[in-house]
Order: sequence, then C-alpha cells, then structure tokens
Amino acid sequence: MDVQKYDCQVTPVIHVLQYPGCVPKPIPSFACIGRCASYIQVSGSKIWQMERSCMCCQESGEREASVSLFCPKAKNGEKKFRKDPEVKAALT
Repeated sequence: MDVQKYDCQVTPVIHVLQYPGCVPKPIPSFACIGRCASYIQVSGSKIWQMERSCMCCQESGEREASVSLFCPKAKNGEKKFRKDPEVKAALT
C-alpha cells in the first residue's frame, strides 16, 4: 500500500468582504482542494494493536491582513469612516 500518495493542491478563490453600509470588497485568497491517503492496519510490532494514518488536504498555516472598506452609507449623525476588519488567509 502506497500511503504517501496524495493529491492536495492550492487553488485561488475570491471571498467578498461585506459590512453594513460599506461597499462589498472582493478579497483574493486560496483554498486547499484534493485528497490524501488514509488507512488502518494491524501493527507490525504489536500484533493485537492497530495502526492508523489519516491524512487530509488542509492549510498548514495562516496569514493576517488588514483590509480597508469604503463606507459611504453611514447613518445620519454618524461620521463616514473606513472600517479596517482583520482577514485571515490560509497558506500552504
């Protein structure tokens, strides 16, 4: 059994950041897509035990970024402002 065989790749995606009263902003990011090998078998060293390996296609870290939004529809009495929410993007 070849347990090292897997197909996990990074693909670009676009998330749309929305906040009430602000113009939606597309944010380029990445996603992990694919599959990896998983198995269960009898242990070679301890015959009454099982060995498991479950690998999955997922990010291996993350990055923080600040994004500015333009908010022209502020309510009366409120100041117009730029909202800087934090966005986390996965890296592989």
